[in-house]
Amino acid sequence: MKEFVLASSSPRRLAILKQIGIEPEVIVSAAVEIKTGAPEEVVKTNALAKGQAVAASAQHKIIIASDTVVVIEGEIQGKPKDEGEALSMLMSLVGKSHWVYSSVAIINSDTGDYLVDVDKTEVCFGKTTQEDLKQYIRTGEPMDKAGAYGIQEKGALLVEKICGDYYTVMGLPLYKLKKLLEQWQINFWDYI
Repeated sequence: MKEFVLASSSPRRLAILKQIGIEPEVIVSAAVEIKTGAPEEVVKTNALAKGQAVAASAQHKIIIASDTVVVIEGEIQGKPKDEGEALSMLMSLVGKSHWVYSSVAIINSDTGDYLVDVDKTEVCFGKTTQEDLKQYIRTGEPMDKAGAYGIQEKGALLVEKICGDYYTVMGLPLYKLKKLLEQWQINFWDYI
């Protein structure tokens, strides 16, 4: 049974795996991410690059990598550069829906074989005031998140509903990961 390595510095992705009983080794990838292109291709390319960068120095491991983007009116949103940009991003979301794309890649470090998939979820923000958004920004939470919010934390107060996988919005589509591993006859239940 090969051990899992999470190729990510994201505490959220690690928390998702830990909540189901998986305790992966964490190795942060130094891969350079692309930022432009079709959202599906951007997240697939980035996840695979992250995973392959880590797999190059690992032995007898299954590498798990992921990437997430927020798409507002057809444009990929990165992490805000400052509080003003965070407010602008959040204001563009109020009362509207947008898409979150998250990919997942698995790489066999011994063979280099890989599988990649992507999921997208629609997120609808409710009506809220600019003062509420400023208070949220003051928490500091939006500054390290694509689209300037995190659904799993205080940002949940802004989200009216989602259509799709909650874990996709968090950054690791867990069901897609399970299905990819099953293609290699790897069952999560054997690790729990």
